[in-house]
Order: sequence, then C-alpha cells, then structure tokens
Amino acid sequence: MVVVERRCWISILLLLFLALPGCSKRRLLPSEGVVSSIATESKTELHDTSEATSLNLEEALEIAFTNNPNLKALSNDSRAARARISHERAEGKFRLDLDAGISEHHLDQRLVMPTGNGVPTVFGNTLGVVGTVLRVPIDANGKQREKVRSAKASAEVTEQQGERFRQELAYGVKRVFYAILAQSNVLASLNFSTKQLEKHRERVANLLQAKKVAHVDVLRIDVRLADLRQKIVSEQGVLDVLRHRLAYMLGRPRNSSALNVDGELSSVEKEKQVSISFEEVLKQRPDYQASRFNLEANKARVRSLRSHKKPDVEMRASAGRRWMIDPTEQPTGTEKAENVGFVGLFLDLPLFDSGRLAASIKEEEEKLSASRERLAAVEAKVCLDLASAQADCKTAKARVKATKSSIAQAKESLRIAMDRHAFGKGSLTDILDAQSAHLDAQTNYARSLASLHTALASLLLAQGDM
Repeated sequence: MVVVERRCWISILLLLFLALPGCSKRRLLPSEGVVSSIATESKTELHDTSEATSLNLEEALEIAFTNNPNLKALSNDSRAARARISHERAEGKFRLDLDAGISEHHLDQRLVMPTGNGVPTVFGNTLGVVGTVLRVPIDANGKQREKVRSAKASAEVTEQQGERFRQELAYGVKRVFYAILAQSNVLASLNFSTKQLEKHRERVANLLQAKKVAHVDVLRIDVRLADLRQKIVSEQGVLDVLRHRLAYMLGRPRNSSALNVDGELSSVEKEKQVSISFEEVLKQRPDYQASRFNLEANKARVRSLRSHKKPDVEMRASAGRRWMIDPTEQPTGTEKAENVGFVGLFLDLPLFDSGRLAASIKEEEEKLSASRERLAAVEAKVCLDLASAQADCKTAKARVKATKSSIAQAKESLRIAMDRHAFGKGSLTDILDAQSAHLDAQTNYARSLASLHTALASLLLAQGDM
C-alpha cells in the first residue's frame, strides 16, 4: 500500500513539473541538433552563393580548376593509378603471414615427422598448429617487373588524360567567357539603339502634331522599336544560357543567374607569335602522350603474359609450434607439443591450362595493335586541329579588320541620314536603314572579336599549350 501511494505521488509531481511554463518544450536530441545545424549552414551557404558574383577570366579559370567535378574525378583516377604502382611493387616483395588452426583427422596422425629410426612420437587425431610463414618471390621470369612497368605507363595515361581535360576545360571557359562578353556588348548596342530610336520617335510625334510628317512615319518607328525589343529578349535568353554553361563549367550550376563576367574583348588576350614544330606539338599534346603511354602499357602487359610460360620461383620459410590435443598414444619421455620449421625453394611451372594463357596473350596482342592504330589516329587529329585552328585565326583576323572599319562608316552614314531628315531632304526610311546598319556593324564587330579570341585559344589548345 505504501508503495502504491509513493508511485501516485511521483506521478503527480511529474505532471506538475511538465505543466510548468517552459518545461513542456521538447528538448532536441543530439542528432536532431546536428541535423538542424547542418540545415542552417546549408541555407546560409545557399544564400551566400545567390549573391551576385563578378569574375574576370583568371578568376573563372581558377574556380573551374578547383571546383569542376569531372576534373576532380580525373585527379582521383590519377591517384588510384599511382596506388596501383605501389601495389604491383609490393607484390614483388616478401610477405610474412601468421598461420594457425586446429584439424580433426579420421585416422591417428603423428605430431611431427620422425627424426630417426625408432624415435618415439605422439599420435592423435586432433592436431593444432600455429606459426609464421615467410614468402619471398624471386622474379626469375620478369613477370612482376613487367606488371610494374604496365602500372607506371597506365598511371601516365590517366595523368595525361587529366591534363588534356584541364586544357579543354580552360578552352571551354574562355570560349564561353568571350561569348558572354560579346553578348553583353550586343545587348548594350540593342539597348542604346532602342533608346535613340525612342527619342527620335518623340521628335517625330511632335512633328506629327505640327502636321509636318505623316502618321505612317510613326508607325514605321513603332514597328522598328518592336523588332528591337524582341531582339533584346532573344539575345538576353542567349546570354542566360551562356551564364548557365559557364556556371556548369565552374562547378556552380545553382547560382548561374547571379554570375557576371568582368572584362573587355579588346584587351582580354594578346596574340602570341610563336613558331613551333609539329614534333614539339606532339610532345606538348597530352592526348597524344596518353595514347603513347597506353601503347607502352599494352606492350608491358603482353610481355608479362608471355612470361607466364616460364616457371615462378619462390622461397618459403616457416617457424612455429604443433601440439596434439587429447593424444591417443604418448610414449614416455615425449611432449604433446613440438617446435617445427622449414626453409625451401619452390618452383611452379604451368603444364596445361586448356589454352587460357594463349587466349589471354592473343587478346592483349590485339589490344596492342589497336593502340598503335589509335596513336596514329591521334597524330592525324593533332595535324587537323593545327590546320583548323590556324585557318580560324586567319579568318577571324580578317573579320575583325572588316567589321571594325564598317562601324565608323555606318556611324557616319547614320549622322548624314539624320541631318538630311532634319533639313527635310531625307526620308525616315533612310534613318531606319542607317540605324539598322549601324547596329549590325556594332554586333558583328563584337562577335568577330569574340571569334578571334576563341580562335586564338583554339590554336593554343591545338598546340597543347593552353
């Protein structure tokens, strides 16, 4: 009865405690606190990345090299290939193992081999053993040496592939960066032309009130303004896509709308006049070097497989202790446990494997032939890349020269058309045509500059000097 009353009082006190202000609030578990803090940090991080960011070309390249996930993956592949070299080297070194076990036999067994005639020994069917075994491979056939060479060449392949991807990433960032600059200039020209045409419409509207022009002139300007506004919307969409693409390359796909670039096409990059031989280009091109190292790796694999026809030699040594559990026969003066050990040289020679080794060698030889053809294909691609990049540079230079001179001519033509219209000697159509020509000249010049800088970057990429 006393126990029941005590439990009732405890329940009442617990209810009163929970009813107090502030005590009814649930306390967070430690794991919930961690989750909430991570969520808070994530929100803060997302908020920070949503702020507008203005980057120049060098900053964009640095961020791309740091954050691009594909480049990180290739870096991890390179480290994995280097770890493979350490593994193959370790396979050719000694190995020390601990062996232990208990075995149950159907017939009685000796504890140890007899050491002489008439020497008594212990017999039993439950035998325990523990000891260390040393194995030292002797690379008499060169198999392990070729495996190490193959691993080294494969590691060089992954490193050269990563370097080539880094160069292609740099080229991609530059190409999109220049395109964004050109697109920004195009939008600026469209906005400027729109504002100028709106001012001109106001003047024409005033002339219409004074009955000095026809209503059709205002309609023509309105049509032209509508066309300019739809071009602004279209070009703005292209700019947004380019920003998304740049953000993807930088490893920041979620805040592309807040990404701005800082720079001018006229001073982004200067052309480098460097004469380089085709042999030097091949040495600089990581994709060609990757194909060459892949060929060397396949050669080493073929040599390693061919060495399987020769015997494997290994030195083994063991030291330990054997004991008989519950012996069935134990002569007087003998012990149930004895120290054992041996050292020896062992040879493993394959005799018949149903053609497995020959098939493996044939497979690697075919891969070796394919590697030779791929190396020749990469060499031809290098030659094509150089020729294409040089032709693009030549064309881009000519376009820049032509479009640059057309800007001044279009500007002067627009000034003359507006002066003629002000003195009543020209038509509104002449002004609209001159404004359209001036806008086209500005946009063509901006895009030709972007094409020139992209072509120069393409030449550096073709030379492997990005």
